[in-house]
Amino acid sequence: MPSEEVVIRTPERYFLVLEALNVVPNYQSVNDIKEMLADHGHVVTERTVQRILEYFQSRFGLISRDKPNAAGRPPKEWAWSKKMGPPRLQPVDPPSALTLQLATELLAPVLPGPYMKDMTKDLARARKALGQISPTAKKLPQKIKILPRGRGRLPATVDQEILNTVFNALLAEKRILVTYVSGSGQQQSLSNYELSPLGLVFRFDSFYLVHVREPKSESQDANLVMEWPLHRFSSIKPLDTKIRMPPNFDLNEHLDNPGFIQNHFLKKIKKLGTEIKLRLLFSEVTARYVMERPFSEDQKRKTCEDGRVLITATARNTRELLSELLNFADDIEVLAPKALRDYFRDVSENLCRRYQT
Repeated sequence: MPSEEVVIRTPERYFLVLEALNVVPNYQSVNDIKEMLADHGHVVTERTVQRILEYFQSRFGLISRDKPNAAGRPPKEWAWSKKMGPPRLQPVDPPSALTLQLATELLAPVLPGPYMKDMTKDLARARKALGQISPTAKKLPQKIKILPRGRGRLPATVDQEILNTVFNALLAEKRILVTYVSGSGQQQSLSNYELSPLGLVFRFDSFYLVHVREPKSESQDANLVMEWPLHRFSSIKPLDTKIRMPPNFDLNEHLDNPGFIQNHFLKKIKKLGTEIKLRLLFSEVTARYVMERPFSEDQKRKTCEDGRVLITATARNTRELLSELLNFADDIEVLAPKALRDYFRDVSENLCRRYQT
């Protein structure tokens, strides 16, 4: 029967080898591992080291190759693959694997390459662990999918280096120097700006950098918080200057601001304030959908004489609200507020004139 010391020290060898192994192309030989163990007080044979390495190979995908320039029968060298990386020893159950799968799908367009690379490694490990539980458990992440909004158009393309630099600037709270493309078509122009990144917003498959810029003239408001799409950044340079934070700035409050990512023709709607009292007429079918996903907690409904349903709600005055209402097309009639009704009337008249011919 092995002594208590042997029982304790055997797992310790595995952990030491686990910590010592590197990722390709930094291979290590059996002799390298053997010497490392000896330095920690574990005097073992080469065959013992080989058994440990072969265990990691079968369990966690450790890879090996013949040692280059070795005379005769070349010995093996060992390392973790770039794709899988070193293993993490926490158990992976079906809920955890499913969480990783959904998080990967959601964050794939959002995270910079290096961050996403670590997630895909974890996902690969989770799938392998699920396969060892049961064949059906391995299929679970493939049976639930997330469909993001905005699938009707291709997402805006952001250069990976620009996204990486913005992320790092946000983490370090340092400024950036960017070349920004304004206008469209033949009216495009390039301008350089020094920006203080305050936040990053992912909306409908597009990135927006929330920031303040260093004014180029006295007429520019130095504390004006703006949102610029990252796909219009043609170049970027990190600066070692601390960001300038506007007084009392809060990203969550800024996102609720009616002017967030505004268009110029929405000035009248912006003046309605942060909350608006909606009075909307829907068909009975659409009203059921709206009651399932209400505009607010105080939402109410009332059936009218013509069969339509009057829905009242106190909703936040945001671009998302306007987009939701526009999606209903002619299946909605806006009664109040007046500025919103006027906007829908103008849109309807413009569409009518455009499609009459």
